[in-house]
Amino acid sequence: MAKVLIADDTLINRQFLTTLLGYGGHELLEACDGAEALDRVRAQRPDLVITDVLMPVMDGYEFVRRLRADSNVAATPVIFYTASYHEREALVLAESCGVACVLIKPAEPQNILAAVARTLNSSPEMQSPDPEAFDRDHLRLLTDKLSLQTNALAASNQRLGDLLQMGLMLATERDRDQLLTRFCFAIREMIGARFAFLGIFDDGGRFREPLLINGMDRRAVESIGSVDSTAGILADLKPSAGPVRNADVSSDPCCARLPPSYTGKRSFLGTRLGTSDGIYGVLWLLEKLGGEQFSEQEMNVLVTSVAQLNIAYENAQRYEEIRQHAARMEARVAERTAQLRDANEELEAFNYSVAHDLRSPLRHIRGYVRMLLERGADPDPEIRESATVIDESARKMGALLDVLLNLSLVGRQELNRRQISPDAIVEEVVRELAEETQGRTIEWKIGPLPDLECDPVLIKQVFANLLSNAVKYSRPRATATIEVGAITEKQAPVIFVRDNGVGFDMKYADKLFGIFQRLHLQEEFEGTGAGLAIVQRIIRRHDGRVWAESGMGKGTTMFFTIGTNPSAADAA
Repeated sequence: MAKVLIADDTLINRQFLTTLLGYGGHELLEACDGAEALDRVRAQRPDLVITDVLMPVMDGYEFVRRLRADSNVAATPVIFYTASYHEREALVLAESCGVACVLIKPAEPQNILAAVARTLNSSPEMQSPDPEAFDRDHLRLLTDKLSLQTNALAASNQRLGDLLQMGLMLATERDRDQLLTRFCFAIREMIGARFAFLGIFDDGGRFREPLLINGMDRRAVESIGSVDSTAGILADLKPSAGPVRNADVSSDPCCARLPPSYTGKRSFLGTRLGTSDGIYGVLWLLEKLGGEQFSEQEMNVLVTSVAQLNIAYENAQRYEEIRQHAARMEARVAERTAQLRDANEELEAFNYSVAHDLRSPLRHIRGYVRMLLERGADPDPEIRESATVIDESARKMGALLDVLLNLSLVGRQELNRRQISPDAIVEEVVRELAEETQGRTIEWKIGPLPDLECDPVLIKQVFANLLSNAVKYSRPRATATIEVGAITEKQAPVIFVRDNGVGFDMKYADKLFGIFQRLHLQEEFEGTGAGLAIVQRIIRRHDGRVWAESGMGKGTTMFFTIGTNPSAADAA
């Protein structure tokens, strides 16, 4: 068996040849480039060298030239195994160096074995090339190959840039129709086709009208009319798992009524479009510009681009579904809001009517009761007691009607918002509470308050209700402490009113602002349980919020904020 040297800079190529030739019992040597191969030949004298041409350090041509220049090893037969140098000029240069055979990668195993056997069994006359002619031809060949590689690299860079631009477009476009239109144009430009077509299926599997066509004017598009998705090569796209490529489909129905071909042939490249929901359309390109047909590389570009399109199309579908759902929800919210507003207006009108209309009968009842109680002759004690109960109940009912009326007026009263200093309002409320606080020891702590944009009349009602509650619920304390101040929360002012009163259990905080809700017994603290409900109504009308922090026996702190005046914000 022979000693064979394999020279290739790619490990997998060396492994393939050593495995294949190893079955024949040959002794096999390996080298990674021409320089190493030359050293191996001089040291181990192989019977045959199989070498790649395009290698670092020293290529195959230079290796053979130096081999032939060394008389000790000049007769060693050489086979080129290459994918890069198979043009006529390259083959002529190889022959001038005495290369026995040129195999083009990838070669069939039987062809490789036959070439090896033929070369080992023959004794060709080896010749050394003319140095000057070899250098000239070798340099020209390398220059041409470098130019081709440079052009291919430039084309690859351009295509990579196009792919990046397309990826950006697919990632940012949310409208499905615009997405498909822009993709149809971009893929035609990227691959270099004369025409691009994109059809979306309807529920019956036929193309929706109009078909997306890029590469021809409007008159030409209108002359094409409808395209049958179930005829010819287009019928093969939907069931095909991969792209379909054809060198000439001139006679296919998809080419009917098209403008005349530039070359007499119409090359074809197409694929189906699909998402996780199923196949939604097909895309096809016609007439490769500058070539007879679309290349395998262009087919791979199409597959990669369509995969991105399918993801973007599905995202656009989901985006549209979310947008429609949001629009429906917004419409429902607007409808419910309008219904709620109408219901609140009706309720406020009802409250106002009830509170207003019942006041007159109550006055009559109390008037007749007083007349009965103030008669000259003392009435029967049982009658007097009953009359007193009636009078007290009528008084309480009158107080409740006053609350309903006030609550209704708060909701119906037009807001007159303006910039105010609340300090003066707090001082005024404290003075008005002087009679109620007479005889008590109260330490007032009134801190500086920020200016507020609010209705001064309504905001005075807020301070009046909060401070009145603080005075009332701190009554059991020998020395009551009531503090009014402000803090900042999320860059917005928060007003607070704090007392050291009896407090309440925070687990009942949800009932605090309910109308007629009370957290203490009537016998302990008087009131109707509507003061904080009015406070909440006023604060909400100012687009603010109100809340409390408390504990049994630990006092209470009431907080509230005032929202921005929308009309003032718009004016700014």
